[in-house]
Amino acid sequence: MQAMNEQLDAPDQPPRPLSELVDEWLRDERRRLRPKTISTYRDYLDRFVAHTKDGDASSLTIATAIEWRSTLAYSEHVARLGTDALRTFAKWCWRKAYRRDPLTGQSVLAGLDRSKATSRKRQPLSDQTLEAVWIALSERKGNDRLRGIAYARLVYETTERSADIGTLLRRNLDTQSRWIRYTVHRKGGEVLRRVRLSRACVAAVDAYLKSTERARATETPEHIFVERDGSSFAVGGFATWVARLTKDVRRLTGLPWSPGDMAYTGKIHLSSKIRDADLRRRVSGLLEHESDHDRAINIACTVLEDRVRDKSGGTTHDAQELMRIAFADPPTSPRLKLASKDTEQLGAFNIYRGVYGFYR
Repeated sequence: MQAMNEQLDAPDQPPRPLSELVDEWLRDERRRLRPKTISTYRDYLDRFVAHTKDGDASSLTIATAIEWRSTLAYSEHVARLGTDALRTFAKWCWRKAYRRDPLTGQSVLAGLDRSKATSRKRQPLSDQTLEAVWIALSERKGNDRLRGIAYARLVYETTERSADIGTLLRRNLDTQSRWIRYTVHRKGGEVLRRVRLSRACVAAVDAYLKSTERARATETPEHIFVERDGSSFAVGGFATWVARLTKDVRRLTGLPWSPGDMAYTGKIHLSSKIRDADLRRRVSGLLEHESDHDRAINIACTVLEDRVRDKSGGTTHDAQELMRIAFADPPTSPRLKLASKDTEQLGAFNIYRGVYGFYR
């Protein structure tokens, strides 16, 4: 207690560069914190130092902290971890008398709320932006490419938060039926959810899981997403990896992409019931109105007609005649075969022909 009082009574030392203070703090914390935590804290604090343009200790203010935290708003979990790291560092600066609140004598970030990130109005990604993101993810190099694709697919299709994706368990994913079960924690308690994934999503996750089997030297991990060596992520490690992935996608696309935007886009697309990007672009505006829904159906038939024509060899026939040539000519070996049984193939042909006969 006497040592603490003497430290409080000591005059403030001249401001030192934040980068030096961060190095000194992490050296002091090596015995108390795990190496993985030290690495995570350094990542966040290096970002803060860069945000202040390598300023001195006087740059450590609540206003600067809030401004920096807004850059982490793409993930509530990441923003909370970043705030914790900065508050812990500020408390150490207070103890060392490097930086104190001149009015209270306490840490300058003592009043900073750790649980509330600066929010921005969420907007769904356009189909062009979404396509650019998929391309960027597929063009990334190294073993991390498959993990990034699987992560983005799951965020888009489950519409869950990034932290929830990190808790998904392998045993709860059935790649045959494409169902995944998981539990999320919300203010009202635990919520059990069940989602059927698309074939593209399951294929991406399955490819990633097979890649982890080659890298793994120990027993099968519990979670879907693991480190490159097959081990489980340490506390905060998954969030740090997501932050690196986000930065990489932004660099490749030049767009302000975030997992939160991806989840919100998936939620909007799911609520619209139109998963096809081309069709959604052409009819979503019509469906928002109280009338003209018949025009949307007409456009959908046109899109289907164009695709059947392309798949069946570029024939110039239209409407019902196109359906006959594609699905029933000749009956034993049609150009577009949808079923192994002739009766089922004929049924499919009648469905397509009926759609055009009624709507077109």
